[in-house]
Amino acid sequence: MCATYDLSRGEIADELQKIIDEINHRYKDRPETPQMKTSGEVRITDIVPVIAPKGSAPMRFGLPSRVHPCHFNTRREEVFDRVIRNGAEVYEKEYFAEPLLRSRIAIPTVGFHEWTQILVTNKNGKQDKIPVDMMRFTLPDEEVTYLAGFYNMCVPKGATAKTPCFSILTTDANSSVNDYHPRMPLRIPKELIPEWLADPNYIDTIFNLQQPLYYSSFVRKSKEIEKMAESAAKRAEKDARKANPDPSQINLFS
Repeated sequence: MCATYDLSRGEIADELQKIIDEINHRYKDRPETPQMKTSGEVRITDIVPVIAPKGSAPMRFGLPSRVHPCHFNTRREEVFDRVIRNGAEVYEKEYFAEPLLRSRIAIPTVGFHEWTQILVTNKNGKQDKIPVDMMRFTLPDEEVTYLAGFYNMCVPKGATAKTPCFSILTTDANSSVNDYHPRMPLRIPKELIPEWLADPNYIDTIFNLQQPLYYSSFVRKSKEIEKMAESAAKRAEKDARKANPDPSQINLFS
């Protein structure tokens, strides 16, 4: 997953508004509550509403890096620490085992994003994955789509106190997503959220759920691709000038 999703596209859904209202009432004295994002696109480090075992709560999106435990990952290649790849892998990682068993959450969204990618050879001769098009995936029949995740306590960069930070679980992409990206977030049906939050033995059930078919739509081009296109256009213009020089600019003494 590209680590972005939507809380709203226009008006906030009534179902989501109830969650927001509960958080504002329960956590009105917490300093992060006024910073909580309640609409639009969510990115790493945003504080957003989630459903936790003890009720709705504000949490920061993104787990800290294993290498730099007080910093959030923002580099695309560091998804290892912020997006779990599958259930079997989670069980094998001590860093994730306890939070996954004891601190599971459901994340309300109205859609998630994935990037299409291409391989580009860098200056060192190695291939890098470059994002191309951001695609949005939605379920039009659902007012709110809930994604499965878990949280852990961490200290964000520049802070001194611990705060709950969460990650979204992913699974193999189905046919509606696979043409764009090999992974997709793990959706959890609303009626199964109580069991997911409370029952440690319910993990396998959630991981084995058949994922729905999403509707996809284009969002935007990546900045990397825009820069590449701009550079390519400049090179093409320069080559064209060399191939067809302006006679008025020709230096007779060169």
